[in-house]
Amino acid sequence: MYHDSAPSQLAHVYFALHDAYKGLYVPDGHLSDAAKRAAITCATVIAVAPIHRNPDRNFPVTEREPWDLADADYPNPFLAVRSACAIVQHPFHKRPWDNRRRIYCGYVGLEFRTVEPILEEARQNGGVISTNWPVVPLSPLEESTLNLLVSDFEIFSYLTKPEQWEYR
Repeated sequence: MYHDSAPSQLAHVYFALHDAYKGLYVPDGHLSDAAKRAAITCATVIAVAPIHRNPDRNFPVTEREPWDLADADYPNPFLAVRSACAIVQHPFHKRPWDNRRRIYCGYVGLEFRTVEPILEEARQNGGVISTNWPVVPLSPLEESTLNLLVSDFEIFSYLTKPEQWEYR
């Protein structure tokens, strides 16, 4: 369940974060590598939060049996990490549930306030974003968060076979 303008919001936020990060870490004339694109994709989905929980699954995780846990309990982190892992060809869905859940919980707490004016424009205009936004400056925390995400997805790009990250 998402708003019809979610693709437009995702595109605007992606390019706002991409251009801001690229200005800091990618020399002119160079392209962003897969890990950077994955990190920006993940951050974009977290910032926009385009998916709303299914109202039929509106009960707390603590009231359920352990075997009833699902990726669907974390819809935006799920979309964020699966979209990003597709870029680096990492089979995230094969990780053990507890490992995925910890990553989802970490992503839930991420914030990118720099893009809030873009999202506010969408909220005020029924999803329409008509402003041609200039490059937004990242806060030090946002820059740090993106650097950590780039590092995560860089590592994920090396681990494309479940045998490589078997847990003991």
